[in-house]
Amino acid sequence: MKVWMSAIVALLICGLVGVVQAKAPADGKKKEKPVRGQIVSVAADGTSVVIMTAGKTASEMTITTDAKTKVTVDGADAKLTDLKKDFYVQVTSGSGVATTITATTAKPDKKPKA
Repeated sequence: MKVWMSAIVALLICGLVGVVQAKAPADGKKKEKPVRGQIVSVAADGTSVVIMTAGKTASEMTITTDAKTKVTVDGADAKLTDLKKDFYVQVTSGSGVATTITATTAKPDKKPKA
């Protein structure tokens, strides 16, 4: 009886460890939620973009960029210098630097509430 209980406990522990590891990103970094907003300004040297975030707690936020930041405008590949004031953006980041900036010239549709 003790052998069976030990085996069941060991299986449960292995199962829980597997579930925890499955939820963690493969590279060990925490995945950040995308930030949405509207461009206020773009640094002339392309190192940052200032946006006004969307939502009830709207505020200005400076987004740091680098040479690896992927930029698209209306679905087409673009450069940081192609971003203009008042474009609508969605920014994803990792380690404090933007990894992607997806911009549109028209205001995107709001997600329908479920």
